[in-house]
Amino acid sequence: MRTKNKDKELNHRHFIGLRLTDVELDLLDQGAACLSISRSEYLRKLLLEKQLRRRIPRGQWAIRWIIHRLRWLFAQFFGI
Repeated sequence: MRTKNKDKELNHRHFIGLRLTDVELDLLDQGAACLSISRSEYLRKLLLEKQLRRRIPRGQWAIRWIIHRLRWLFAQFFGI
């Protein structure tokens, strides 16, 4: 039975439903088992502690590289 004085930090009130394939569920179970934690805690760690990076499409990399290079050349030429 739950205690009334349970920390609010550990009291998770919101629920998110997620559909997984059998393979995805097995991978989730394996990851949680390796750390000896529950599925929910494993997912929380993946979501909150992992840094997510925004992916830039290939065409934009060339544009960003050119802009970066032009800024560098401008700084070298004008001594900024």
